[in-house]
Amino acid sequence: MLYLEIALLVISFLLIVTGATLFVLARSYVKKEMFENFYGGKNAIYGGFRIFKYEYYQSDKLWVCTSLRVVFIGLLMVFPLMYMLAK
Repeated sequence: MLYLEIALLVISFLLIVTGATLFVLARSYVKKEMFENFYGGKNAIYGGFRIFKYEYYQSDKLWVCTSLRVVFIGLLMVFPLMYMLAK
């Protein structure tokens, strides 16, 4: 059981680091023309869950959106598992 908890901790650490990196890089992979009328410019990707929508990204950078979705779902699965194992 201890090995499973350690594995989940390592997985959650990797997911958090990957998610944070992609979260920061997402601003440079958006379509600039989509955010010309927004007050914050390309920083507007962070508002209104736009960061998870494909239409705001450049066509060759859609992998960032997919990866962010996978990381977010992975974190939503790992933390309840860790909570159940801690009981």
